[in-house]
Amino acid sequence: MSVDRLCFGTSTFVAGRLRPGIDSAPGLAALREALAAGVRLIHSNPGLGTQWAIREAMASAGRPDGVRHLVKVEVPLHMDEEEARQVIRCTLELSRKNLGADQIHTAVIEPDLKRTVCRPCLVDYEKITRFYQFAAEQVLKTGDACEVLAFCPSPSYLEASLRADLITGCAAQYNLVEAWPALHLDRISDAERTFVGMAPLRRGALVDHTANASLDQLRSLRWALAHPVVSLVTVTMSSPGHVAEILSAAENPLPASSVHIHARSWEAAAAPAPSRKSDHAPG
Repeated sequence: MSVDRLCFGTSTFVAGRLRPGIDSAPGLAALREALAAGVRLIHSNPGLGTQWAIREAMASAGRPDGVRHLVKVEVPLHMDEEEARQVIRCTLELSRKNLGADQIHTAVIEPDLKRTVCRPCLVDYEKITRFYQFAAEQVLKTGDACEVLAFCPSPSYLEASLRADLITGCAAQYNLVEAWPALHLDRISDAERTFVGMAPLRRGALVDHTANASLDQLRSLRWALAHPVVSLVTVTMSSPGHVAEILSAAENPLPASSVHIHARSWEAAAAPAPSRKSDHAPG
């Protein structure tokens, strides 16, 4: 079923809508609508302080069976093992408490690039492989999550994650303007990993409001769902009407051939222009 490839993303919750004391009705209604439609995957970040809204929406929806949580676990690359272990443990414990869940299904390990004070660490890919492997070990030791994905901000990080054998899948921003993961889907499949596409609509920026039909408006989502290696996409849903549009788009993905066609065009457009020799030879 197409709904099985959709994960309810909560990044829009942080835009003031679901903070306590602010109008939270649209977001809560969207999550209840998604749950009623059969969506059973929810992605959240405890650092945003909005997991309470997920718990509240699930309670009002009768706590449907089979809901699985994907939780972002951000760790700076420069931390020593004990510091990283503490961050991982506290993130998972806090999320279980906030969500009212006995276990987090999937921990999504994300290198916290902004808070990494050791700049050379950002391009030390052997260290990054060790980072993903160590983080996965610590997640699994807690017993709070049963699988670990690696969030990959670039192709080099993706390659590093594929060398960490406790990582079961990769996640990355994946949409029509951030199409680079499409060039690596075969590599991910050969490594027997799953792939999760994040922000297929780029948090609403890629909704084409000039298109007449909702399917055309959500073309980026339909593209993100086109390739069979993409096991699921995490997409923000802001209202019951938006949920209905997303469900309709998920039922109508673009042809699988469109993935590599667009990705190659994107790659060509992103490539630096060849340097031009001076019109005047040195004299």
